Amino acid sequence: LTQAEFVLSKSRYPWIIGPEREGKTFASIAAFFAFLETVRPYLPVHQHDDPAGKWRKDDPYDMRGAFIRDTHINLKRITVDSIKRSPFGDIIEFRDDYHKLYADGMDIDLFGMDAPDSLNRIQGAEYQIIHLEEPAPIIHTGNQGMREEVYLMGMRRIAAGGEGPKRLQVAMNPAERKHWTFKWAIERPATGAQVFRIKKGENPHVSKEDREARAEAFRNRPDLAARYDEGEFSDVYEGVAITEEYKQQYHLAKVALDPLP
Repeated sequence: LTQAEFVLSKSRYPWIIGPEREGKTFASIAAFFAFLETVRPYLPVHQHDDPAGKWRKDDPYDMRGAFIRDTHINLKRITVDSIKRSPFGDIIEFRDDYHKLYADGMDIDLFGMDAPDSLNRIQGAEYQIIHLEEPAPIIHTGNQGMREEVYLMGMRRIAAGGEGPKRLQVAMNPAERKHWTFKWAIERPATGAQVFRIKKGENPHVSKEDREARAEAFRNRPDLAARYDEGEFSDVYEGVAITEEYKQQYHLAKVALDPLP
């Protein structure tokens, strides 16, 4: 599956992009655990036993990471709920009003970019792994998206995260082509980037009836259907389509065409 390839990728900048409800958040959390095994040999170790018994001399420090979403409310309302319902829900602990995530061997800061000090806190930290969840706006779910500055800051902060491999990963539905994610994922990916495109239907836990209902919901918005049902980047058009028969994947050229004289 595409999700497994993303989880096991050794890329410094892996992206996972696909339709709604195709397991992107689950794959993103699984990637934290897989990356922990990769980075563990490079983590510094404790020099003394902890009197409280939390660690022993020569045990490695926790992997430091950040999980970033558009707002902290959406992180709690959507992402945390997905994590709790996943197989990882029993081995992950949330603290500090869902500003921290702990699991064996990892210490993860949770950020909503609506908080004024979030970018400053990221700027002052050093991480081995950073995750950006849905950085493009999604109107029908209330997702506000993130500025390109957040991705660039992530590049800098993993570079400061000590020795060993680093990972700045992104999970998202496709955006409109004018959004900054299209540039970094499709047009001009960073050196070391790898983009994984989930095909519609890969998640076996979504029923045929649910998929049909999703397609029906976007019937009059072919631009949104392309992004959230088909998993393709799209131009965005306001209002209802002039004709319901219009399908962008069939009727819009992939390259600019010059009219014949």
